[in-house]
Amino acid sequence: MRVFDFTSRESMKDLLYHDDAQTIIHLSLKEGQEIPEHRHRGADAIVTVIPVKGKVTFSTPGQTETLVPGRVIRLNAHDLHGMKAVQSSDLVVVKWNQTGEASSSQETNQS
Repeated sequence: MRVFDFTSRESMKDLLYHDDAQTIIHLSLKEGQEIPEHRHRGADAIVTVIPVKGKVTFSTPGQTETLVPGRVIRLNAHDLHGMKAVQSSDLVVVKWNQTGEASSSQETNQS
């Protein structure tokens, strides 16, 4: 068992865990802060966004959802997506590489 404590983190993005199969990231967004639309490398990867605190709007082309604790989003990593904090928010993002190959931490921003 591993315990990840991100209660005292100060930065916006903290890498909690990474191996060939998965990456776990803690995101801390201040009210109004935005992560522009982007996609992740790895066509076979799945991303799950788990809100821990606060409220964010999560967008893909043609769809916008409000995320609060208890409401989770799951999507393909290569799908274009972005989010904006309606309230100061903490989220855990899990990227699962279904092929088992090492995933890249680089993201491709879209203009």
